[in-house]
Amino acid sequence: MKYRARPFHPDYLSEVEGSTLRGRALEPLPFDGRKLGRDFALIRPLIPEFTVLGGMMVDRDDINHLLNMTKSAKSFAHAARLLARHVRDCLESPRGTRFVMATR
Repeated sequence: MKYRARPFHPDYLSEVEGSTLRGRALEPLPFDGRKLGRDFALIRPLIPEFTVLGGMMVDRDDINHLLNMTKSAKSFAHAARLLARHVRDCLESPRGTRFVMATR
């Protein structure tokens, strides 16, 4: 797994003493679950709050592109790639294989 910093995202437990409004959050980069081979079946079910369209995982960047897909060619292309990948996953796999954010 590789991670990226999210400099403007608050700590998840903001009520804990010493928490901060930004600067420490890490987010996993998208991971292709197909690389797991047979071990893919061992991955727990996805967190529904991080999915759209019946199981397509999205991260913060994806959400922005999906919301702006009719306003920007870059966002349209990003959204089209996401949707094409999800359609392919639905045809070939029991669930989405692109992992972002977290699983349970």
